[in-house]
Amino acid sequence: MAIEVPTRRRFSVEEYFKLFEIGVLGSDERVELIEGEILVMTTPGPAHSAIVMRLNKFLVTRLPDQALVRIDSASVLSEDSAPRPDIAVICMRDDFYEVADPRPNDILALVEVADSSLRLDRGRKLGLYARTGITEYWIVNVAAKTIERCRHPDGEGYAERLVFTNGERIAFAAFPETVFEVDDLVGPKRA
Repeated sequence: MAIEVPTRRRFSVEEYFKLFEIGVLGSDERVELIEGEILVMTTPGPAHSAIVMRLNKFLVTRLPDQALVRIDSASVLSEDSAPRPDIAVICMRDDFYEVADPRPNDILALVEVADSSLRLDRGRKLGLYARTGITEYWIVNVAAKTIERCRHPDGEGYAERLVFTNGERIAFAAFPETVFEVDDLVGPKRA
């Protein structure tokens, strides 16, 4: 007698979005599609939310005519992946992506604010972002108040990975002249 091994049902991006259309998934549900799997995201805590608001404020005010900033919205990276990064810095477009979510060629940088999701953001998501050609990926470590900047996708990872901390300055490769203070983006480190 053969032992039956259960398999997982994988979803395409098209099927995933259809689940919202027909009401199986609600628009307020914190889920994302990663490599065919629907992952339930944890509810962000106050520190996570504060950092997302800080990033939004500084990116929108410092890059007003250079890029659009999307918060917690889907980016379609492949046929089976539509993550919802905390921040997506994307190319300007007249229609503001009204008819289609951004694709890898539209994305200048992705930012994940990592509290309980640090392992996922440094592992599976980092690999996904690198494989799909996301040229720059920042991981904001909520507890450490640091920004891990990943550039130059190289297979399953990034050729350059640097950590920036309080008192240092950081910029996106797409906008090297627009420099941010790490403290402004993540808040001051508490003693």
